[in-house]
Amino acid sequence: VQDDPELHREIYETIPLEIRTNYPIWKEKIKIINYRELLSDYHEIFEKILSEVTEGLYISVDIDVASGKDLWGVRFFEGRWPSSDQFIEIIEVLLDMIKEKGIKPVGMDFCEWDPLLMSIPLRGGEKDQILSILDSLLEKVINF
Repeated sequence: VQDDPELHREIYETIPLEIRTNYPIWKEKIKIINYRELLSDYHEIFEKILSEVTEGLYISVDIDVASGKDLWGVRFFEGRWPSSDQFIEIIEVLLDMIKEKGIKPVGMDFCEWDPLLMSIPLRGGEKDQILSILDSLLEKVINF
């Protein structure tokens, strides 16, 4: 993710009360990884997470973390991620590590992408690359 909503009161206060009430409980049950942490050493982060997995693993990727010059079809464009190639590399490394460790992936999703935004030709008329990225990653998951 780009940021944990709890760290930004102005965002957190706009979230419905029921979600705010339960968020601390949910947060204990899921691992939220900030993109800055991920870029610093994703091998180490994945190793730590995967060492704690005892059953299946569900991965949810908030794809707006990868917003940038070729990925603008996201809900909250922040343009911070270095490149779509690096995004793909990191997800592929995670999938490879899961496979090497014999962990069963039970599901994977990519959220926060927006087909309407993706269809707007921006950045010099170039086409958004989210679908091609999802397609290449989906192929890797299918061949698991």
